[in-house]
Amino acid sequence: MTTHTPGHLSDASEALLIERSQAGDHEAIGQLLERHYDLMCRVALKYTRNPAACEDAVQTACLQVIRSMHQFRADARFSTWVSRIVANSALMMHRKNKRLVFVGSDVMGDTNDARLSPESAVALSEEFDGVESALRSSRDGDYELFVHRFIGGKSIARISEETGLSVGALKTRFHRARHLLRREMQHP
Repeated sequence: MTTHTPGHLSDASEALLIERSQAGDHEAIGQLLERHYDLMCRVALKYTRNPAACEDAVQTACLQVIRSMHQFRADARFSTWVSRIVANSALMMHRKNKRLVFVGSDVMGDTNDARLSPESAVALSEEFDGVESALRSSRDGDYELFVHRFIGGKSIARISEETGLSVGALKTRFHRARHLLRREMQHP
């Protein structure tokens, strides 16, 4: 894990970089990420306790920051916002590695479970792939929304705040995703 040690960034300088980043200036967002890289690594390491997983979480978080920069509101410090994204990234990686998918009241478990026969593990893995494929083939972004809601355990109100989508629109999309999953599980 490599660390960066950029100089201190004043609040005014950071605000200017944020403004430029939100306007699409790639150099500005690069500077912001570089200035907060050490913080991002510390947060990720706190959650992952593994340098390799830490780097993966930070990389994923950087992409999320770039994609979501337009959603940042100055009512919170940028470092707080970035830290939350890193923490969510690390937690999502952990959950993804556990390979849990919640479907109704059932939980399909880890395909690496030693109690599973090789045939059962392959069948379960194929089932996971089918579920993931079905969700990813749905409307753009539904997979990520579904993961945040049903794997990450975020409330609809929280997802609404983060994405800017209305609660009603989210409920509709979650309903469709659950219906799609039900169909996929009944007719593989």
